Amino acid sequence: MVLQSPIPEIVIPRLSFAKYLLQKISKFGDKIALVDDSSGCSYSFSEFCDLSKKCAAALYKLGVRRGYVVAVCCSNSVEYLTVILGVQLCGATATTCNPLYTKDEITNQFAFSEPKVVFIETQNYAKIKEVASSVKSIKIILAIDECKECKTVYQLIKDVSAENFPSHVDSHPDDVILLLHSSGTTGLPKGVMHTNSTFLSMFFIARIAMRYSPTDVAYLVVPFFHIYGVFKSLMLLEQGAKVVLQKRFHIEHCLRAIQQHQITTLLAVPPMIVAIDKSPLIFQYDLSSVKSIFTGAAPLPEGVVASLSKKLNFVLVQAWGLTEGVPLTTTIDKSYPLRSVGTVCPNTLLKVLDINTGEELPAGKDGELCAKGPQIMKGYFKNPAATAICIDSEGWLHTGDVGHYDSDGFVYIVDRIKELIKYKGFQIAPAELEDVLLCHPKVTDAGVIGISDSEAGEVPKAFVVKKDSSLSEAELHAFVRGQQTLNPALKSGPAYNSELNSSFDRKSYKVQATKWRNSICIFHSKNRQWKNSST
Repeated sequence: MVLQSPIPEIVIPRLSFAKYLLQKISKFGDKIALVDDSSGCSYSFSEFCDLSKKCAAALYKLGVRRGYVVAVCCSNSVEYLTVILGVQLCGATATTCNPLYTKDEITNQFAFSEPKVVFIETQNYAKIKEVASSVKSIKIILAIDECKECKTVYQLIKDVSAENFPSHVDSHPDDVILLLHSSGTTGLPKGVMHTNSTFLSMFFIARIAMRYSPTDVAYLVVPFFHIYGVFKSLMLLEQGAKVVLQKRFHIEHCLRAIQQHQITTLLAVPPMIVAIDKSPLIFQYDLSSVKSIFTGAAPLPEGVVASLSKKLNFVLVQAWGLTEGVPLTTTIDKSYPLRSVGTVCPNTLLKVLDINTGEELPAGKDGELCAKGPQIMKGYFKNPAATAICIDSEGWLHTGDVGHYDSDGFVYIVDRIKELIKYKGFQIAPAELEDVLLCHPKVTDAGVIGISDSEAGEVPKAFVVKKDSSLSEAELHAFVRGQQTLNPALKSGPAYNSELNSSFDRKSYKVQATKWRNSICIFHSKNRQWKNSST
């Protein structure tokens, strides 16, 4: 059975995304659009539009044209977004990169995407300069902040006028405007191509459920190099909301920002919500302004939602999607089941396939979720073979996510296909065990992977961040046994008792944890790495 949205199909125009967005937000004039919480600087919608157009004019003057790739390797900032739009106004492609990557990781990504211009933060200049010595496509390095070693974005736009932006450039709907990189949990990272058409489709589809207004104030710390961060930031601006930016997540900084800026909507990922719920600091700040919390990128434990709902009065909006296509499903109001990621979005189709046979499955049966819609990527950059595996001949995106839908059309995500643990013929979803562990009052966060076992095939191994140092493995085992119907031996190691870092995410730690799958492991959240406790 193919599942359709309960919402009627909508008409999506085929336009240049950047021109559409700037025209849309220019009407908000002198209203504050963006606030940099770390510096206190704020920018109006008019200023943001002018900066974006000046950036486009300066880049065009440098020779940036259709077919060029311009990279942004920075933390969240206003300048980040103006560069993204400036590149697109030139008809070129913007690509993003995690500034915390090592030199080798950035070299590999840039050797693949071949940017001619790279925007950086001063602290990364030496690293990117070294990368440029290996990646010959890089001709110009520019900084978004003050830098003695290279020209800054403000020096670049100093002598240009917003009126001189390349308005004559005709950007085709199928032109690639954004090159993002998918997670490496299912293999090497791949360049995900989004066009004017696919990116604009995201906006029109999402705003049916994710409605904001000029009175909204949003908190955003999700990195812009992730589809979630760049998409949601621009979507909020399109609807006239004020966006408060932070570069890194720190629980107290987040709570202080909510109180200071009277945040109405919180853009988060599950580890952030878990951290807020578990923190005693939540009672030291006035968080009454928060009306909604939006979450995506990973399943949110049901117990955490129930716990936080007792402390804050908010509407939870959950969405499901991936770098290759977002959103695919979304919730709208409190009537949705807590564990559900909602119903299928407008203009989108969904079906569930048996993991082994590929046959379509009915309601209530777990399988691979496949989706089709105008928000699905054009394909993988320079990788037609991987594209053909991911998007079949009928246009269905094979997401790699395991889940099902119920008789009412609500969709539920169980886990990733490659993360399922095969225990004595049964399939165990790590996310379900993680949910159980997170219900323990002495656990701040938890992750589960599968490790080899001679008798069972695989058994789950848990990694936990303790809230209370008195937590023992015996106590944890007893707790899990009391709440799980299927009870494989839960292999767990001691955990480092520390606050979560903003870069902590489930996909990354599972890749790191796998290196130590047969060892006792400790999660050092301070430096965001798993370490073998014997070293």
